[in-house]
Amino acid sequence: MEHLISHWRTERPYVPVLKTKLGEANALKKLDPGVRRRVLPLLDFLPPPTSEYSPIALVNRISKAASNFARSLDGCPAVYVDTYDIPPACKGPSGRQAIEPVCESCLSHGMSVIPIVGLGRTLEHTVAVSKLPFLQKSGVGVRLEVEDLLNSSIVVARLENTLGRLQLDTPIVDLIFDLRSLVGQSEARLSALVSVALVDVARLGPFRSTTICGSNYPVDVSEIPKDGQAIVERRELAIWRRVVAAVGTVRMPRFGDYAVVHPDFVELGPVPNANAKIRYAFGDHWIVRRGHSLRESPNYEQYRDLSRDVADGPYFHGANCSYGDQYIADCAAGRVGTGNLGTWVSVDVNHHITATTELIVAEVQRSVAGIENQPL
Repeated sequence: MEHLISHWRTERPYVPVLKTKLGEANALKKLDPGVRRRVLPLLDFLPPPTSEYSPIALVNRISKAASNFARSLDGCPAVYVDTYDIPPACKGPSGRQAIEPVCESCLSHGMSVIPIVGLGRTLEHTVAVSKLPFLQKSGVGVRLEVEDLLNSSIVVARLENTLGRLQLDTPIVDLIFDLRSLVGQSEARLSALVSVALVDVARLGPFRSTTICGSNYPVDVSEIPKDGQAIVERRELAIWRRVVAAVGTVRMPRFGDYAVVHPDFVELGPVPNANAKIRYAFGDHWIVRRGHSLRESPNYEQYRDLSRDVADGPYFHGANCSYGDQYIADCAAGRVGTGNLGTWVSVDVNHHITATTELIVAEVQRSVAGIENQPL
């Protein structure tokens, strides 16, 4: 009992899945150190634009991203790294799997990494991870998708086979149930699939951790009126709570999400038709304040009005909550510039991670308090 309580007081219960772009790196860098210590980021490395692809271009993009994030992760003992968004055909020099230069670049910049595999990945990817010299120390994350969970007996056999190829035992393996986009999906169905799978895979042994992640964020803001707003439900929180209720606190999974983007969002170049917007997490929802095309007057100055709308809203957490909140308040008051698209990615993601960390830590602590108060 004491081990369990200590575990949840010191664990990092939140896994934000982040695309490896500069805005996301800056969001992590500007986190309060106390918040940064409570998160375990999963970095989805991105490929170069198709028109620029070459093995060297892939390595250069990976190296630049690793450098940006290395400067942002002080206080994070380790990060997950994955190449989910890099097509299998996109290889490094000499046909190397992308996960190899990812790990090498991160290590060269002083980062401690936990590589990710998946049941649907190529054999070449799994073999490349199995040959990483630090694997027995770092362990591995296994990313399980909805399709993997449809047959519980098969997922156990496939997971056992993957761990055999990696030559790893379950105590150094993290399971990541990645439900990806939740738009139009049934919360009851998805939570049931994960709950059943958690019970079934436990037959293989005690895993180091489990995480449930996904996102109900829309693919774009086209259905939100220009110069208007929408309230979007963060249904990933409801699914996580359903699973916690089903499996109990002893096997309590971490919570994960995709911050303020759709899971399939991969923007590799300029965005000529971008709209101004602020995506602001509060509790179980986002407020999405949308402006209009940044090519139209008043261009980036419209962020002044958007910031005032958020800062004056009853849901605003206050300027002292995070760097993101401070920037919104300062932009509304004219104390800072209106930035660029990367600035607002940093603002939105920084607030989101801060607010979500506080929310999840509070819920975990309430669960731990409930355990402490139970009669022995």
